[in-house]
Amino acid sequence: MLGLGGASAGAQPAPPPPVLGEVPPAWAPPKPAEVWIGQPVVWNSAWGGRWGVWINGGWISLTSNPVTGGG
Repeated sequence: MLGLGGASAGAQPAPPPPVLGEVPPAWAPPKPAEVWIGQPVVWNSAWGGRWGVWINGGWISLTSNPVTGGG
């Protein structure tokens, strides 16, 4: 019986990942949704600013750039 369940008996669940996002500026377009595929929709000021989600360390944009109107 080498270590069967011994390590997990006192283990605590991992804390939830932090929500990565910024406070949107006053000129930001309306937030398209609160969640997308189970992830919180947040503001990211990179690339001119846009709404999107962080999934597995990668950014998925949900809106276009409001400054240039492009991608």
